[in-house]
Amino acid sequence: MEFLYYKGEFMKEIFVLNRNVAMDNIIWGNVSGPTYCYLEITRRCNCRCQYCQVGDQVAKDIDIHLFRNIIDKLHLSNTFEIRLGGGEPLLCPNISSLLKYIYSKKMSVWICTNGTLLTRTMCEMLLANHVVGVRISIDSLDHKIHNKVRGMHNCLELALKGASIATKTGLQVAICMTIGTHNIDEVKQVKKYAHDNGYQFYSHYIMPVGKGKTYLQNNSLPSNSIVQQLNDIYGEKNCVAVNQSISIDIDGYVSPCTFIKPIIHISNIKTKNILMDKSLQKYTYPVPENHCFDCQFNSTKRNHKCILSSICKGGCWAIYEQDK
Repeated sequence: MEFLYYKGEFMKEIFVLNRNVAMDNIIWGNVSGPTYCYLEITRRCNCRCQYCQVGDQVAKDIDIHLFRNIIDKLHLSNTFEIRLGGGEPLLCPNISSLLKYIYSKKMSVWICTNGTLLTRTMCEMLLANHVVGVRISIDSLDHKIHNKVRGMHNCLELALKGASIATKTGLQVAICMTIGTHNIDEVKQVKKYAHDNGYQFYSHYIMPVGKGKTYLQNNSLPSNSIVQQLNDIYGEKNCVAVNQSISIDIDGYVSPCTFIKPIIHISNIKTKNILMDKSLQKYTYPVPENHCFDCQFNSTKRNHKCILSSICKGGCWAIYEQDK
């Protein structure tokens, strides 16, 4: 919770307003709303990532009225943090106005970015609009690997420079690594780089969504590599879909996580607590048991003794629904 204090009275105010909700969630498990929401605000992007979860879609930006309705609903659900993504959220032309509206609701904000647009002017704008930090995608410290998978010739150089500028400006920085066959041997190296520079570090595997589905068909990881890495990596290893977070796309459709297809529009959720909507509740439970039985990683074929059961919480719904 250290970051809550470094920007003075505003972050102290957020802490006071949200600490009871946060402590209920952490200590008692009384979830009264999503801890955080990943909110897509644009489909524009200056990269062409080989495993992009969005895929090839027409560039557009979120409608400002829809955005405000979403933030209002999340505020009523006691959501603590908003993570703005895309596409590349820093390409959204009215991002400053969006940030001002979130600030009016006293919610914490992070930007999920490829890092290439983090100039000093941009970082100062984010700080002035009370952004806590930036989550920057770094998949490899090898320029050839990172730039190739991100589809931009100088992507790594700009991203690392952006991370440095963000830190010097006063923003928190988190390095987020997407793991595949091209970089699985670099996880510890990238993690060390992050920690050596005072950055946070998170990681997740490429998921079979958007371009990721085709990518994984041609570049599948052996199960023993995944088990080993899951035991070593630092980040959100436990599934947080619905239990702690939700995802909302640019058109206002809600998903349990960014890797699951949208299931309901925000306007059709009538309950005050978004997480209590019936369409989302099934994702709080394990996937059907027969799917765990067929899982390539489950050598015991029994949920409660599987080495991954504490990580997948009974099965990844995104993969399960892709396989159906």
